Amino acid sequence: MPSGSGFRFGPFRLDPRGRFLLRDETAIPLQPRLFNLLEALVSRPGELLAKDELIAIGWPHHAVSDNSLAQAISRLRATLDPSDPERYIATVPRLGYRFVISVARDEQGLSDAELDALMAPHLALLDGRTMLETLVTERVDAAVTLFARVVETAPDNALAHVGLANAYILRFHGTRSADAPDEHALRASVRHALEARRLAPALAEAWATYGFVVDATGDRRRAIGAVVEAIRLEPDHWAHHLRLAWCSWGEQRLRAARRTLQLRRGLAVAHWLIATVHVARNELDLAERELDPALEAMASAGPSGFSGAAIHWLKGLLCLARGADEEALTHFDRERELEPLHHLFSRECCAAAWYAAAALHERRGDPTAACSALQEALTRVPRHPMAHATLRVLRAGTAGGPSADTESDGGAMPVDDAMARALLLERSGRPDEAAGLVASALASAPGGGAGWLLPIDPSLNVQRDPARWRTALTTLHERTTTWG
Repeated sequence: MPSGSGFRFGPFRLDPRGRFLLRDETAIPLQPRLFNLLEALVSRPGELLAKDELIAIGWPHHAVSDNSLAQAISRLRATLDPSDPERYIATVPRLGYRFVISVARDEQGLSDAELDALMAPHLALLDGRTMLETLVTERVDAAVTLFARVVETAPDNALAHVGLANAYILRFHGTRSADAPDEHALRASVRHALEARRLAPALAEAWATYGFVVDATGDRRRAIGAVVEAIRLEPDHWAHHLRLAWCSWGEQRLRAARRTLQLRRGLAVAHWLIATVHVARNELDLAERELDPALEAMASAGPSGFSGAAIHWLKGLLCLARGADEEALTHFDRERELEPLHHLFSRECCAAAWYAAAALHERRGDPTAACSALQEALTRVPRHPMAHATLRVLRAGTAGGPSADTESDGGAMPVDDAMARALLLERSGRPDEAAGLVASALASAPGGGAGWLLPIDPSLNVQRDPARWRTALTTLHERTTTWG
């Protein structure tokens, strides 16, 4: 059966039933909002469509500004003819927009067989996105295979490259704490993110994905710039603001995460990102209050994706910092219960929960339980510096205390390593050196969230003697006041 009437203009064919835009029979990816706007314009060629009407079509049930519409029209123009922006869509100053090229009705449209052939890669993309949203290791691996197949059959499909880049970068994140992180996945994610951006420079998702990928390489400045460009192209998409919160720190993280929550209420990871900044500022009450709605969202929806990981662990650390030991242990147990779900981050978060529980066992005078918990942590994350340092302390016992080799190679010491060495210094009876070492590492560290856990690290326990740690805590707080 025919698919019903469509529209032809220039080299393009727009099919409302299949929701495809074709250029010379090649599918051109369009986000749903942009498709709706283009369909409205093309279906009434030569007519003036008022701004308010177009906003109602593109953003039903949302209040957006004229600037959002202007950005959307700009993306449509870039898709249709980037060299001549007003060839297809003309601006009527202060009033709206008009489609100015002739349009022919395509009464025959596409056959069902043609639609099926065109829809196949798009359906595969939807399936792949669903797999990625689970953040389950096996499903992410399946998404890599699926997106790679789509890229092979449709190498010019920018969304396929976006999907494959996201799949590869999630695979990398799932191995980032392992002895041998998957560097191949990281390189592949960069390659496909760049290709998506080349194929569709006006596609916001391509820019956002590139930023998310580049952040994993350590280039935060480029990552933030790319995600900011995605937000400029598509200012009302919650996922772009979430990625900006992920890549940034301090005030920029707070603003981006809060904007994410305005666009998508109850997103646990956004609350978690806000809480991390409050922890770094030693605003522990604020951090704990920020996690409460995240826990409520988990209780009502169940653990899913990243929202199911790290929340209980961080809540437990905050409970521990205020002396609620039993409540802390309950949250560490809840974090460990998520491990069988095989979320990408569950192994890392489970290791952190074991390490925190070990610190509590040590405080209670149970070194055997503490050592056992530390071994559990190191089984999951073999390179956990604080777990190694704490285990070294426990094994040294009281026989002179642990040795603390603080010689460096002449370069700036990473903050995580400085905190681990500080623990050895403190337990060797040199607390002032310990605090000074961490303060020095923070002062020389590049911008970002390095050391954000210092105020609530359960082994260092700086809350016992905040005066000694004042310089380090002040430096950590100051790092959150910068933009980026």
